[in-house]
Amino acid sequence: MTASIIGYRLSGQDNDSTMFDGVSPNATCPKCGCLLDFEVINPLFDLKVRKFDFSYTYDGHCIVSENFKRFCDNSGYNNLCFRGFAKTPAFYDFTVRRVVEFDWESRKTRRERYCDLCKRYESVAGADPVFLRNDDCYLNDEFYGTDIFFGSDNQKHRLIIIGPGVYEALNDQSFSGIHYKPIFKGGLGP
Repeated sequence: MTASIIGYRLSGQDNDSTMFDGVSPNATCPKCGCLLDFEVINPLFDLKVRKFDFSYTYDGHCIVSENFKRFCDNSGYNNLCFRGFAKTPAFYDFTVRRVVEFDWESRKTRRERYCDLCKRYESVAGADPVFLRNDDCYLNDEFYGTDIFFGSDNQKHRLIIIGPGVYEALNDQSFSGIHYKPIFKGGLGP
């Protein structure tokens, strides 16, 4: 019996850049030093490698091209946020506002060094394979971000998850730098 694919996790190439390269974000926890908002951006960010439609900075920010943004806008996908940069006008920081619950207990995701002031963990590891709560049905044809931010220190980010129909539409576009990993019911593969 084969397992059902309920969606896909998106990942991308490294773009040899850091969102806060030489710049210190000022909204950090006074106790542990963790960012209070992992989705804050540096408006003066300068993307070093500009050949990918979909890529990630070393500190976990998803960067997409004008082509990717235009595709999403024209396709009517909701709850997406594209924020531009003065030094890199044809690229955007990409975040997803629709949240899906990650099943960290079933996945046995490791969470280390909890800060009782900001209520965050310094390190969250164990994202693959993706386990989603309430995965008894297919994901709608939308983009989702996990409720958990993965990574360590100030390099955390949500996983980006898409429904099967979005996968088909994106895959037809042949965007550069983007990778798809199937998500199976119960997190288990075929």
